[in-house]
This record gives sequence, C-alpha cells and structure tokens, in this order.
Amino acid sequence: WGVIAISAKPGAAGRMPAQESVGALDESSAPDLKSLPAFDISLSGNGRSLRFGANVWNGGNGPMVVEGYEPVDGGHRPAARHDGERHLDAYQYFYDQDGEITGHEMVGEFTFHEGNHNHWHFEDFASYTLLNADKSEAVRSSKVSFCLANTDAVDYTIPNAEWRPGNTDLGSDCGGRSASYLRQVLDTGSGDTYHQFRTGQAFRVGNLPDGVYYISVKANPVGNLLELDTENNESLRKVVLKTNKRDQRRVVVRQVGVVEEESWGYFRTGR
Repeated sequence: WGVIAISAKPGAAGRMPAQESVGALDESSAPDLKSLPAFDISLSGNGRSLRFGANVWNGGNGPMVVEGYEPVDGGHRPAARHDGERHLDAYQYFYDQDGEITGHEMVGEFTFHEGNHNHWHFEDFASYTLLNADKSEAVRSSKVSFCLANTDAVDYTIPNAEWRPGNTDLGSDCGGRSASYLRQVLDTGSGDTYHQFRTGQAFRVGNLPDGVYYISVKANPVGNLLELDTENNESLRKVVLKTNKRDQRRVVVRQVGVVEEESWGYFRTGR
C-alpha cells in the first residue's frame, strides 16, 4: 500500500516554543484537510433548527498536529486574553517522513468550550454555513471550534494513511479545564465527526422561507493552518425546506454522489 508510518512526537514536552515561527512545511508529509458532505440531517421538534452531522478529515501525506501551551505574563503567571478568558496558544508542528520535526507555526488558540462539549477546542478549525439557492449566506452556525480527534476512518487506502491512529475519542486529548498543555492530532486517512446533538451543530431556520438551500462544511476557513491544498476544503449538501397545507414542515435531503439518505425530518405544527 505504500504506507509510511509517521510517529509525530511532541514539540517541546509541554514548554511553549521560544519563537512563533520556525522552519517550513514539508510537502512530502504535509496534512490536507477536507470536509465530507453534511449527514444525519433533520429538523428539531419545533421545526426551528436544522440539525446535521459533519466530518473534517485529513487526506494529506502526514498528520495535522496542533499543540496548546499556556501563555505566561512576564514568565511567571498565566496570561489572560483581551476578554479576560483563559486560553492556550496553539502551534502547528511540521514533520518529515521519518517523523522528525521540521518546524512549527503559531496558528491561533485553544479555548475551553462549555455546553455538552466541556473540553478544549482549537478555534477556526471549521465553519458551518447554510447557503441560499444562489450560494449566498443565509445562516451561519456559531460553532467554529473543535477538539481534533480521529473519531472515524475515512480512507485508509491513500498513501501514508495511519491504520492505527491514536486519540480515537473525544476523551483522549481534548483536556480538562485545568489543562496547561494539549496535543491534538488528526492522522492521515481519519476524520473528526461532530454529530447533530452537539452544541452549535444546527442552523436557526424558523424565519427562513421554504426553498432550496445548501449546507456548507468548510475546513480551515480562515487559513490559519498550513496544509497542502486549501481549494478542497469545502463540501456542499443540498436540502429543501417544505411546508404542507397543514403547516407541517420537513426537510428533504438530496443525494450526493453514491450516498443516499432518506428524505425525512421532524414535523412541526404552527408558526
């Protein structure tokens, strides 16, 4: 299969790098984030929220490795953000095909996500947007942060795929509230799935008219992370909102590729 085992090692054993940027991305072992079309799409019981599942995966030549370090103020006390909230500075690490570090880049920050996540998320990892039929923005989801974990195998036939990834659940490297160091990895061939019951995994559609829409799932939306290709980061899933004469609303999900899901949704009555 031409698999090259890449054993990504911690960058600095929990110590923040002295420089924000060192070295460069090695394309022969660089990650490449891609998104799968949204799935498990349904309306909430009152018909006001369009729920869905999403998966961002790594189809590149090597792992996406992001480490978080607690910043210090004057070398002694943890530093707070401008809004007073605690955070961890995030650094992406680059590796060669032997798993040796070739450099790193400061790529943003981790914040502690409340709700039913209750762990640390890397900011701006992906974005969810409901688009109108003309592909203009209709509604944007508030969720943009994620804990990177290899929750699902997507394609282990690609070169360099890691057949035995670590951190395969959200309790692995997401960290507790008191964490001062994190290391989150998305291995080649694996994806990170967030299902529709998670906080922020929905669009508010109560005020939207019936019609055709597209669910956009976009990886690395602001381009902070370094990867092979940013032109393949977005996927679209076509859906149709319909209301019958009894004022009952449902969502019809259109087929994408060879994947066909039932056209279904929870009905609601009244406005």
